[in-house]
Amino acid sequence: MHAAILSSGHEVTSPSIDTLPIELLTEIFELTICEETHILDAFRISQVCALWREVAHASPQLWSSSVHVTIHSKGSPKADRLYRDGLKTWLARSKLLPIPLVLKESGSGARHDWGPRPFKAWDPDSPGKSYLPLSLPLFNRLAQSKPTLDSLETLYLKVIDGDPVLACGSLPRLRELNIIHMFRPKSSQLLNSWPWAQLNVLELWMPCKFDAILVILSRCTSLVRASVGAFAWSAYPSAGQADINLECLQTLAIELYEYSEGHIVPFFDRISVPALENLSINAAGSARTFWDQARFSAFQLRTPTITHLEFACLQPLSSSDLMAVLQHANHLTHLKVDRLSEAFDETIIRALTYTDGSQPLAPGLHHLVLQAPSLRIPVNFETEFWANMLLSRWWTDEQLASGTIKPTVARWTHIVLGCSQRYKPAIEALQCTGVPIECRYYA
Repeated sequence: MHAAILSSGHEVTSPSIDTLPIELLTEIFELTICEETHILDAFRISQVCALWREVAHASPQLWSSSVHVTIHSKGSPKADRLYRDGLKTWLARSKLLPIPLVLKESGSGARHDWGPRPFKAWDPDSPGKSYLPLSLPLFNRLAQSKPTLDSLETLYLKVIDGDPVLACGSLPRLRELNIIHMFRPKSSQLLNSWPWAQLNVLELWMPCKFDAILVILSRCTSLVRASVGAFAWSAYPSAGQADINLECLQTLAIELYEYSEGHIVPFFDRISVPALENLSINAAGSARTFWDQARFSAFQLRTPTITHLEFACLQPLSSSDLMAVLQHANHLTHLKVDRLSEAFDETIIRALTYTDGSQPLAPGLHHLVLQAPSLRIPVNFETEFWANMLLSRWWTDEQLASGTIKPTVARWTHIVLGCSQRYKPAIEALQCTGVPIECRYYA
């Protein structure tokens, strides 16, 4: 408690905690609640004395952490009543603050007919009911029950092969939808099941070609962040299909399903994302992926706003391909390259090296992550090339404050390298100069 008082920043001269200002007492309560035991901590604090109970009950932020609700197919009426009362008490004390609710099915009966009793264990009209991760059978049962889901803001849905895709009804506040592993859905069912146009965040993983993903994205006109996974095209699709305009999209992550083989760049032929800032492409599970430098460069010319780029396991990406990507990323500030040490070679390093009066590749780049997660793929560069490039974009605060140095490139803020242990002395020498570099060494 003493540590909590000190960390609150208030000056305390009173000998008794009971005489502390209510605002300070509330802050202390917040600081003493741990995330892992927040429910137990909140109830304990509220039962110390009458004053603490009054303050705790009047502080909804103490009751706004996530609540895990277990739905039982069978249970005694007395146990159900106690469970309902405790949950209703928690929701009442949170008042208007949103609460993540995690619904969990007990036992293995995910497809049991639960009946109306379990769903009365939580207040259907509570504004705190904002987050639900659950399976489709349970969601279907929940959607068909009397309580409405008008307050639902985020839904994580696991869909199993054979589950029906039911129309979910009205979800006026739903803004984030995560559907994982939707196996062979009927397109008409899927498209008519969800309020796509009102979504701001979408995570969608379907073992099908990206064509189906694009059809869904065409309806998501308000998306700000999207993460999608599917199979690559086995052959390059024919041109002439209409562009999909996602004017609000700022973050896009694309991942190929395991053993996927084929083309990924056609995805970028179809989309128009004028506000895109963050792009991630991950082919970790792909057996063989094809890259089209010219078409991806055309996409970059249509999308000059990209500042964050991340590539993982794109094995066909050559040094010249990566060079073209960097040449067309005029506003790039963050670059992450994972398991592509063959592409990030001496040519790229020299192009990134800054000399006075020159205009190197990616002048705004200040955050670089280059890693290889397995011992079999160390970063295999001569340290001299690395040292020259890294030092060419680094100046101390004193050097910059003196005004004698006026670089036209950004200074490094964060560097992560995965490299062989034999380069450790050279890396440590760079760290001594102040370069903000972190290394993950491989044998």
